[in-house]
Amino acid sequence: MKDELSYSWILLREALAFRSFSKMAMKHSPERWLWLLSGAVWISLLFLNWYIPEGMHMEHPSFVNVFYGSATSTDFLELLLKGTGAWMLMVIAMMFPLLNTQVKHTGFSVQRTQRTRAITTFIIGYMALWFVLGILFSLAIAVLELLLGNVHSLVGQLLPAGVFLLAATLTWHPKRVEWMAACKFTMPLHLSGWKLHKDTLLYGWRKGLVCARICWIPMMGLMLMHHQLLLMFMVTLLLIYERYLIPHESKTVGYTWAGIAVCLIGMLLLSLNGQIEGVPICFPIYGS
Repeated sequence: MKDELSYSWILLREALAFRSFSKMAMKHSPERWLWLLSGAVWISLLFLNWYIPEGMHMEHPSFVNVFYGSATSTDFLELLLKGTGAWMLMVIAMMFPLLNTQVKHTGFSVQRTQRTRAITTFIIGYMALWFVLGILFSLAIAVLELLLGNVHSLVGQLLPAGVFLLAATLTWHPKRVEWMAACKFTMPLHLSGWKLHKDTLLYGWRKGLVCARICWIPMMGLMLMHHQLLLMFMVTLLLIYERYLIPHESKTVGYTWAGIAVCLIGMLLLSLNGQIEGVPICFPIYGS
């Protein structure tokens, strides 16, 4: 009995020590909360993909259906909001791990009692920018569908590959190094009061603009691919690798974007061998 009590006491001390260490780590590294939130979203997406047949496959709003009377404007708005919701989940899963510098700067630039509020306001500003982009990208896809006419046309099915080729091309842009260096930018913040919230909200919005300048093209490609989970994970690893592990001058990620585009074109060509009309590619662009 004495041995059992001693063993229980040891386990209790270890649990309390781990809890204290975890609390201290989160206190001094607030960015870890974003990594945890990103991980939670990834687990949720895996669950949805595993237990729901459609997984993350989301239909895009269609102007064609509205114009021809097969859908109402309410249906269009509903699809737009659903698609934007999936887009925002993708942003949390993929972009939050890239915010280490800004979250640390926000957390340690304000009073400790204001830290949680400041980081929350920063995230709101950041997500607001991506929300606007999600709406604009969904509308752009609807316009492209209207212009292409046949959503399963060869040109339409080549769009995702074209987007990733564009991402690869921009890796050699003369200002690419400057854009990557801007990912670490910070700005002065007021310590408290409404000016603090104004500063952090603006900081989040500006950081969103900086991220979008680098990442909007692959994110647009993922939207065209209906947030295909495996490709999302690959792109996330590439973005983290590019952000933290290689010099800004490296072209490795550019070659990888090109490789993804080649793979998508290869899958399209393989699908053409089975059926010319309709092009039943593995990862369709538009909802059927």
